[in-house]
Amino acid sequence: MKRLLLTVIVLFVILATCNEPASLKEVHLNPGSAWVHYNQKKISKIDSLLLDYQSRYRFNGNVLVADNNHIIYQGSFENRVLKKSTILNQSSVFQLASISKQFTAMAVMILKERGLIMYSDSLVKYLPDLPWPNVTIKHLLQHTGGLPNYMWVVEHFWKGGSPPSNAQIIELIRDHKDEMNLYFKPGTRFNYSNTGYMILASLVESVTGQAFPEFMNENIFKPLGMSHSFVYPNSFPADTAILVGYRPYRGRYVSIPQTVNDGSFGDKGVYSTTSDLYLWDQALNSEKLVSYKALEEAFSPLILRGKYKINYGFGFRIKEVKGKKIVYHHGRWNGFRTSIWRYPEGNSSIIILNNSSFSSIGGMERKIQEILLSD
Repeated sequence: MKRLLLTVIVLFVILATCNEPASLKEVHLNPGSAWVHYNQKKISKIDSLLLDYQSRYRFNGNVLVADNNHIIYQGSFENRVLKKSTILNQSSVFQLASISKQFTAMAVMILKERGLIMYSDSLVKYLPDLPWPNVTIKHLLQHTGGLPNYMWVVEHFWKGGSPPSNAQIIELIRDHKDEMNLYFKPGTRFNYSNTGYMILASLVESVTGQAFPEFMNENIFKPLGMSHSFVYPNSFPADTAILVGYRPYRGRYVSIPQTVNDGSFGDKGVYSTTSDLYLWDQALNSEKLVSYKALEEAFSPLILRGKYKINYGFGFRIKEVKGKKIVYHHGRWNGFRTSIWRYPEGNSSIIILNNSSFSSIGGMERKIQEILLSD
């Protein structure tokens, strides 16, 4: 078997050969700086760790690690067992799966700051076909609406030849409302809901009169210089080769075909790169998109019924490690396993994108985290 092809990019290279946005180039370090010298040991440990995951566990994906507002490591790791394996680089575009939810939440936050909506508004004010008059926008942001699983109604009642769009799914919910009863009274429990975020994307369309992919391009991706990011299927650039998801099967890997639930977005559907996600990460430390007050609310845990703390904000999970706050989210869809962890206090982040059903991202991330937090 041919040797595994490894592309490891430690960001001390000359960026003139890269096609990254200028805003990303500016964070790269001078190899002679004292800060880089101080972190050489950490960088070497991260590199050894990821090489081990590649060789032992067949990790196939891209990784970016930043510390103190500087990218300290960026690499591509290929599992050559994949059928029709693609050479990965910084421009490789991955399906983000549920990491997409934080982008959907940001779109809703932008509408709120522009005075176009209130979080307390009922969904039926904007989407009258929905059968849940007591569910609010904030319920969906925080997964407390009690909404049933939209994928179930699609799998049981959709008769079209291609996967349905958000609008078609909402019509299905309307037509089969008797099978789509709420799981519980809105606001009384937390139940992670893909349905809620799919509907939030449709809410954005209803309020703005724009297709959700267009709104995201104009209000998030372009302003941040995220030139390799888009919402699929509606705004897939013709000249961009997106990756396919794989799963292990009898000692090899096979590609995962399209499913009936691949036509919707909001809960998933954003495609991006590690470099673009770092631009996104940096924007969350600023007021480029919304105010600090709005961001603070998005990164704050939910207090359910006035007393139960739920570590979820608006499209972000929240936890503490060694007394340090972490804002993060994972994603999983059709072979793609993704993760983004942010450490606001140290301005550090870990971004992992994978397309081979790799199930140890959590363990990889924790070990990188230990290296970052070590003395």
